[in-house]
Amino acid sequence: MKKTINVILICVFISLLISGCATAPLKNQPQQIMQHFKQYGRVTINAMKFNWTETDITVQKNDRLIFLVSGKVFLSSWSPLTRNAIPSSCLFYAIDDKNQGFAIRYGYSAVNEIRASGRLKLAIIEGSYLSDKNPQRYKNNQGGFTVDLFVYEKSKEEKVPDLLKELARQNSEDQVFNTLVEKINKDFEILFAEQQTKKEIAETQKEIVKIAEKMNSEDKAEISTAKDDIEIMKDKLVQLTQQLEQLGNLKKEFKAKELREKDLLAKLETARQRPPIVFIGSPRTGLAMEFKRINLYGVIEDDKAIETVEFFINGELNEAISKRGILISQQAKPKRIEFNEKIVLMNGKNTLLVKAIDSDGFTTEKEVVVSYTESRKNVWAVVIGIDTYQKVRHLKYAAKDATAFYRYLIEKIRIPQENVSLLLNEQAHLYKIRSLLGTHLKRKAGKDDMVMIFFAGHGATEKDALSPDGDGLEKYILPYDADLKNLYASALPMSEISKIFNRIYSERLIFIADACYSGASGGRTIGVPGMRTNISDAFMDRISSGKGRVIITASGANEVSTENDDLKHGVFTYYLLEGLKGSADLDKDGIITVDEAYSYVSTNVPLATDQAQHPVKKGSVEGQLIMGVVE
Repeated sequence: MKKTINVILICVFISLLISGCATAPLKNQPQQIMQHFKQYGRVTINAMKFNWTETDITVQKNDRLIFLVSGKVFLSSWSPLTRNAIPSSCLFYAIDDKNQGFAIRYGYSAVNEIRASGRLKLAIIEGSYLSDKNPQRYKNNQGGFTVDLFVYEKSKEEKVPDLLKELARQNSEDQVFNTLVEKINKDFEILFAEQQTKKEIAETQKEIVKIAEKMNSEDKAEISTAKDDIEIMKDKLVQLTQQLEQLGNLKKEFKAKELREKDLLAKLETARQRPPIVFIGSPRTGLAMEFKRINLYGVIEDDKAIETVEFFINGELNEAISKRGILISQQAKPKRIEFNEKIVLMNGKNTLLVKAIDSDGFTTEKEVVVSYTESRKNVWAVVIGIDTYQKVRHLKYAAKDATAFYRYLIEKIRIPQENVSLLLNEQAHLYKIRSLLGTHLKRKAGKDDMVMIFFAGHGATEKDALSPDGDGLEKYILPYDADLKNLYASALPMSEISKIFNRIYSERLIFIADACYSGASGGRTIGVPGMRTNISDAFMDRISSGKGRVIITASGANEVSTENDDLKHGVFTYYLLEGLKGSADLDKDGIITVDEAYSYVSTNVPLATDQAQHPVKKGSVEGQLIMGVVE
């Protein structure tokens, strides 16, 4: 009896392998995310026999459908160069029997406007033999694909990238799913840019027609103006058309890159008697560094086995790092090795070389050249944190936030202590703040230097009919000696901060403010009785104007920046510091840019505050603005 049951189970298992089957879905599917999708499912399709595999997914006409496809397929009847098939060459979908044979683009895709309603089916078909279901073509095939399917309405499309990103974050252990989400979100970025550009083109064309109608006027001056306006609009139309073309080319380049990468992997798997492949992901050759430590990471693969890996720094073998390569020969020899090593650079040019030897004795060397110029002494910072105000409601953790950020600058990224000024509580009176920002930094920071300013404390607003922001309000940061009855004389208005920043010569300036200006009660803001006006965030545009200015605030203009007793910090500063310690290093290159830091806090702060607080970033600089290095 037991033997019979085992035979039955084996037969069922083989049957599922042959026909395709539903497989374990994503582990974490938060209701607040999944409710935005009409349906979700995960299906595995096997390549050993042709068969349309039914799914539990039912679509309606005009639905949008996302395929996230992982896995590998070996098609035995194909030529050696193409037999390791990519999804777009052999994975097809159908809706009942109404629409047969639509190929799924690349390894992931967003299919627009489903053409019919019905049950979704999937199959692996040898592309050029769509009408030929001869079992002999499939019997020696190997492998299969796992497909994540998401159905959504067109009206919710703008939310989809963020929803997928958050879903990937909550399933961080599923690396394959995370990689596919990252790739498809790049597609969405291009898609949304194209949609916006097309919309602007249509609006411009309408505007040209309206202006042309004025040319029927008998007023020569009006006709002349209309002609000039038409020429301007035509120039704009040309620019938008070129922009649309560039986006189309970018999309083609992105897909071509994907195909090249997949083709490389296919050739790697089918190759015999060839040397290992060494890929260095970071740093890229030609990189100019201002930080002495850098991450060297990449992948080594071989069709048989990797015997030894050695690392050379400026022509000398680094035995400490290469020890891993030496130990390989004493263990089961792997076919794939991922490396991520800390490298200490010398002043000037540095040549980093990775040498891999496989079990057949074939050798591959790959090198990158980077340069390092010691310029840490030219980083200047002012850090301010105020808990205990002279005449204003006290805070709990602002001084602690400032102290932690100060220690990060001194201890983690090793800015010389004499280049960093720290003001806490009673030290941070108005005169001292104005002196440090407007005089000290002006005298010290040169054009090529970097300036970082951090403020944790209260913000406030005051009615001002002459405010250039259009909301009738001036915004202030409050020093220790601020007087709410006389903010103009005792606090630092944003208009003055804008002037101070324009006095500083540096073209790389970061201003970080864990404060808020909403006028609501609680958090790091002072309530303004009777104020009902929505606050404009135009003041951030004012202070970020000019070359090389980046402003990051802890919350939106009408939100409250909160403190958290469990975290013992302001929520924004807590996650900023967590990100700078390494969590924000999204590309794992050991360097944290201002964009990576902002991406990290803009994801985690809203989650920690039930979507009540959303950090804001304004301004930009040329190239990457580095905030830290992961030790």
